[in-house]
Amino acid sequence: MAGIVIGTPPWAARDPQHGPRSVPRNLDLSVFLPDGRINRDNYWAAFMYDMAKEYAGEIEAWLIWNEVEIPLDGPNGRDPTWAGTLEEYYLLLKVAYQAIKQAAPQALVVTAPYSFHTDKAWAQRFLEVVARDPEGPANNYFFDVFAINLFRNAHDPWDRMYGAPDA
Repeated sequence: MAGIVIGTPPWAARDPQHGPRSVPRNLDLSVFLPDGRINRDNYWAAFMYDMAKEYAGEIEAWLIWNEVEIPLDGPNGRDPTWAGTLEEYYLLLKVAYQAIKQAAPQALVVTAPYSFHTDKAWAQRFLEVVARDPEGPANNYFFDVFAINLFRNAHDPWDRMYGAPDA
C-alpha cells in the first residue's frame, strides 16, 4: 500500500496566501535534535515521522506531493499543487526521507509523480539539484523511487522526453 502526502495545513504554511500549496514553515530547520530525536519545530519532519511511525508495516511507500512541476499559472486548467521552488521541493523530499527512514526504515520514499505535460525539462533540473547535494550519495539521494504519471500509454515518457519515434 502507498500513501500520498500532499498539502500544508494553514497553521503550518509559510505562505498562507498559497493555501495547501504553501511550503511548510520551518522546513529548513534540522530534522533531528542533537540527541537524535525528531525536531518537532520542523513541522514537516515531525508530521512525516509521526505518519510513518503510525502506519509502519501497513504503508510500504510514501509519495511526497504530486506533480510539483506544474507552475502556479498552470496551463490548460491544470491545478498546481506546489507553490515552492524546485529547490524547496527537494528540501521537502529530503526532510521527509530522513523522518520516514527514522520511523520506518523499510518504507520507500517516492518523489512527487511527474506528469511531463507542462515542463519536459523539470526532471533534468530536479536531478541536477539532487546531484549538487553533498549529503546525497551517502543517503540514497533522499529518495528510493522516481515516480512518473502515465496517462495514456507506456511509451508516453519516451515520447514526452525525446519526441515520438518516426513512423
